[in-house]
Amino acid sequence: MSVVESIASVASFTGRAHSEVLDLDFSGEPPDLIEGLVPRGVLFTIAGLPETFKGWTAAKIADVVARGSGEVLGCAACAQGPVGYFWQDDSTRNEAERVQLYARVHETPRDLPIRWYLNEGVSLPADIDRLKATISEHGFVLIVLDSVYNFTSDLDLKDRDVGALFARLKAEICDELGCTIVLIDHMPWATDTNRKRLRAYGDMFKGAAVRAGLYIDAEGAKLWVEARGNNIRGFKRTPAYWDADALELRLVDTTAPDEADEVLDARVLGWLMEHSGSHSTTAVRKGAKGRLTKVDEALERLKTRDEVRDHGRNGGTWSGRGGDARYWIASVHAASTPSELFGTRLDAVGSGVSERETSSAPSHPRRGDEVDRDEVLDAVSGDEEGGDDIPF
Repeated sequence: MSVVESIASVASFTGRAHSEVLDLDFSGEPPDLIEGLVPRGVLFTIAGLPETFKGWTAAKIADVVARGSGEVLGCAACAQGPVGYFWQDDSTRNEAERVQLYARVHETPRDLPIRWYLNEGVSLPADIDRLKATISEHGFVLIVLDSVYNFTSDLDLKDRDVGALFARLKAEICDELGCTIVLIDHMPWATDTNRKRLRAYGDMFKGAAVRAGLYIDAEGAKLWVEARGNNIRGFKRTPAYWDADALELRLVDTTAPDEADEVLDARVLGWLMEHSGSHSTTAVRKGAKGRLTKVDEALERLKTRDEVRDHGRNGGTWSGRGGDARYWIASVHAASTPSELFGTRLDAVGSGVSERETSSAPSHPRRGDEVDRDEVLDAVSGDEEGGDDIPF
């Protein structure tokens, strides 16, 4: 058989004419599952260092898509459909208890269309066909693999085999079935050279198969989130904080204006007067819900007016406490109530007691205190935090 005859015997690729592509209509469904963040029918990664709330973020994405309402990091759901969550990152008991905790906090309905696959021993690429069959059976529009390395134990994560696996997942699941795959992954420890371009661990072919993602950077107690992809709006690297009561990451609103000095003074003094004993600067910052440097300035102003007393630092003691932290107490010369000092200014902002302190908080584990918006703003701007670092 000649070369020409051999070529003629092989079926050619079909392709589409230019005019046919121009006439394709996708108006029946939105291109994103979560607008500007999670596209439809692609590989989507959530990458970050350990304990940067990747799993909780994936759970929020799954919940929002299953409901067809709500938002993740300010991006709203724009489609709804069944979700499959494949979880092999912890004991079955711990995974189930986290699902139950999330359900209590977010009041999820019992019939929420999420199906949980807890430690069912999925191994890729061996189980790709079973995964495809499962997606087809339940009509999943999105699945989560938590975490990647637990599904690829037979592959070298630094080798190109994982990149080849991602390419297969894209072609055989995302392209053929239109299902988005959320891959929870890890990123290398940040250096001066790689922090400017956050990425998941592994080779370039693995990264090339991923079409969009969330990248969570951490430095001490400070967090940043970036969303980027080929066809999503996303957002630039933005400071974030962990809202422990809502069990979700939130972006810091860096555009919020600073409040007037007298208002913050009132709130700081009000908090100290309603909490007996001496308190560290860190405790006052959290209790009064103010930006770090601003609360420090308020304490100094109040001290100058003899409305608070400075217990000092470097080994001093007050009420049996000691160490390097600086402690504060409402002065005996202060008025009996903050309102007598500040009048209506305090009434406008409240006493400084947070809602969390006066209401019953959800019963769930915390990895230390939550990092609030203003703490993150100051940490990002270079202000020193004082006290212990807040673990994440």
